[in-house]
Amino acid sequence: MIRLTIMYPDAEDAYFDMDYYLNKHIAMVKELCGDAVKECSVERGLGGGGPGAPAPYRVITRLCVDSMGDSRSSGPARPGLLRPTCRTSPT
Repeated sequence: MIRLTIMYPDAEDAYFDMDYYLNKHIAMVKELCGDAVKECSVERGLGGGGPGAPAPYRVITRLCVDSMGDSRSSGPARPGLLRPTCRTSPT
């Protein structure tokens, strides 16, 4: 199984619509990928390593698929929105 980790870095002036992401975007990903997505988790960053430190990532999403062939590349970045960092790893 392959885990796709999508990390949206935190930035003071950046906008991230969590309601849209959870209710529309993730639903769209699951619809497009169908049964290829075995697991999906979305985590919101609350804080960094020290007291009062900001979270390095605003949101981290993990999708598990059986193989790299089951994953699809992400679409084009949209101006003004956070650009995620993506990482692939075996589980």
